[in-house]
Amino acid sequence: MKFFLRFLKLAALLVCIWLIIPRILGKDKAEDPPEAGDKVGDDIVENAPEESAKAGDIVTTYRTIPVYSNGDNYTMSYGKHFSANQYYYGQKWQCVEFVKRFYHDAFNHQMPNAWGHAIGYYDPTVLHGKLNKDRGMFQFKNGGVTCPQPDDLLVFDFAPYGHVSVISSVRENEIEVVQQNIKGRPRQTYHLEKKDGLFTILAKKKPVGWLRLPPAKLRNPVFPVDANPTLGTAPAP
Repeated sequence: MKFFLRFLKLAALLVCIWLIIPRILGKDKAEDPPEAGDKVGDDIVENAPEESAKAGDIVTTYRTIPVYSNGDNYTMSYGKHFSANQYYYGQKWQCVEFVKRFYHDAFNHQMPNAWGHAIGYYDPTVLHGKLNKDRGMFQFKNGGVTCPQPDDLLVFDFAPYGHVSVISSVRENEIEVVQQNIKGRPRQTYHLEKKDGLFTILAKKKPVGWLRLPPAKLRNPVFPVDANPTLGTAPAP
């Protein structure tokens, strides 16, 4: 009987050691979600994941334009979304829906071509600095002579559909973007490299380039840049 009790005590002690040692050594950190400032690949997490955000919740804003959560499944869409004047924003709450709604609501800009996946927003046949007629915006390649600036539309061409976001800030060595349908990262920063007069936005999945509104529209935004952007979650109106 005494031997059996000693065995139970020893087993309990071993279980406690097995649970405690990984925490002391930090081995459980790989299971934790990334936090603000953490580096994931070549990307820096600007916002901690919004674990409680449901599809349709507001997770941040830029120029008072809300960014909505698409929930846990980035492939999901929640129906077509139109403006009051029937301009087609896109599928709720995909990345394209945000950028089209942003330029329409913040700058009164309607893209001539209302259709297409994110990957098609950068036209490789358009020369650097020339007009992308489908989007009504000037196009610049990543790694070219033109520095990105706030309110530019950043395009990633990774398969199958790509990704688009809006540049919200440009600093000496980094940019910040606002975006939809990247869970937990409605705002994200990337390294900006300037070398030999060329500007390159670096990321694990490197963007192909950015688009810019005509100067006349950039000078007349409907809404100012947010002094205190909304962070966190709020239900869609």
